[in-house]
Amino acid sequence: MSLQGRSIAGAPLARTATEGRTNGTYDVSRGLTLMGRSEDRAVSGGIASEHSASARDSYLDRIAIKSRSRILFLDTREVAWLEAYGNYVRFHVLSGEATGGTPAEAAVHTVRGTLSSYERRLDPSRFVRIHRSVIVNVDVVRELHARRTGDFTLITRSGEKLTLSRNFRSRVAELRRLLAS
Repeated sequence: MSLQGRSIAGAPLARTATEGRTNGTYDVSRGLTLMGRSEDRAVSGGIASEHSASARDSYLDRIAIKSRSRILFLDTREVAWLEAYGNYVRFHVLSGEATGGTPAEAAVHTVRGTLSSYERRLDPSRFVRIHRSVIVNVDVVRELHARRTGDFTLITRSGEKLTLSRNFRSRVAELRRLLAS
């Protein structure tokens, strides 16, 4: 297959099985899928549903963190919050909270990557982005304080203060709903 003189290699493209042909031609407004992949995802109107059961199953349960000569497998339930740090992401972990004990001193693990990539891969019912450089685990939020500037301050179980900025004010209602449940 070629596109404007460029060849495209890879899996062959096919129409989904539910699509019919009309007068020997395909409906070009319908999307193409890789062969054998159309049944993998819930498709409605040619667009994959982000809230389908398969999407929930694709969220990370564990994160592999390479540190010198070892690889640490960090359970996402142990992550208190994530922080953007240049081209890296810092995972703030409170080991005492994860085991059900008293809050212990926070450990910080740094991984090369972007906060947006982790936001897409973490379960949105447990992790909420509250700032352009912070994603918080709703299980560790103890208090939410409104400020005069329109920002909010989140206080974690360990006493750390995180800022929910005005740009993410629309997430306050979602955060309240998740905290109440």
